[in-house]
Amino acid sequence: MIKRIIKKTGIAFLGLALGLALGLVLTTPVWAGTSTSPTGYYSAYGHNYSNYSGITTGSTSGRLYANAWTRAQTNPITNEVPAGYLGARARMYNSSGTLVASTSFIYSSTKTNILNSDFASYTPTKGSSYYSQGATQAYNGNGYTTYTTFASPSQTAQ
Repeated sequence: MIKRIIKKTGIAFLGLALGLALGLVLTTPVWAGTSTSPTGYYSAYGHNYSNYSGITTGSTSGRLYANAWTRAQTNPITNEVPAGYLGARARMYNSSGTLVASTSFIYSSTKTNILNSDFASYTPTKGSSYYSQGATQAYNGNGYTTYTTFASPSQTAQ
């Protein structure tokens, strides 16, 4: 009797596991690639910072996508700065260097050590390449100084 229950439970579990695996395969991206730029370092108003940008391209449910982002953070990461000291915006370019998507600057609203920009999103052309090169801002005591990130390696939309 116990063997029969285990057999039935095992078959049911196997069916459930296969169903879940198939569901995940059908709903997750078919292909995705991410690259990030080298880290840049800068100082403003007595604080040290770093920044970088990144891009992800991929396909889900047959639709291509590309998302770029930028991050500003204190250096070392354990330090915090007051609200409003960090700003970040994302920018995405095609392989010709033409800006195809960007966001506005956002600013830290609380004391923090990290600020991520909003995503700059774009529907790419299959086979075309894109890269991210964002910008960050740091409070300088009388406004903001802007620091452009290094460019990320390109990602090709597949």
